[in-house]
Amino acid sequence: MKLNTQLKKELKELAIARLKGEKHVIHVISPYVLTPSELVHLENTYQFMAGHEIVQEVRSEMLAGIIIQVGSQVIDLSLDTQLHQLEKFVYEHS
Repeated sequence: MKLNTQLKKELKELAIARLKGEKHVIHVISPYVLTPSELVHLENTYQFMAGHEIVQEVRSEMLAGIIIQVGSQVIDLSLDTQLHQLEKFVYEHS
């Protein structure tokens, strides 16, 4: 997966803040409550999440995937967004 420059910058800033000892609340939004093992896997995949408070939010209208929100920064890995982007692409190129 290729990250855009803005996302790289924001992740770097979060990592620096973490090194300074600042704690952040990370919101994980998913279509169901994640199990402890899923949260551990998520923290291992996105290491910037380690050591911060994680708050889960359930949005049952989501089809699949997750959204990770740290302050105003959002990593949207939801199927809903991917389908919307595909719909937009098809509309613009037809």
